Amino acid sequence: MIKLPLRLETRSNWKELIGDAILKLKELEGLAEAERAGTATICRRSCSCKHSRFGWESQTVSVEVVESCLIKD
Repeated sequence: MIKLPLRLETRSNWKELIGDAILKLKELEGLAEAERAGTATICRRSCSCKHSRFGWESQTVSVEVVESCLIKD
C-alpha cells in the first residue's frame, strides 16, 4: 500500500471545495488507470472530507446536505 501525502485546503464556500475534490479524484482515477494498464497493478483513489465550524456565523453542513448536493449538482 502506498499512501500519498494529505492535501488540506479550506474555503469559505464548501461547494467549491467539494467540486475541487471531485476534479482531483477524477485526475487520480486517470493516473490509476494508466498504472493499471502499464503494470496490471490495481490502484484505488479515495477522498476524505472533514467539516469544522468556526465562529457563530458558520453554516453547519451535514452529511445529508453534502449527499444531496452531490446528487443534485
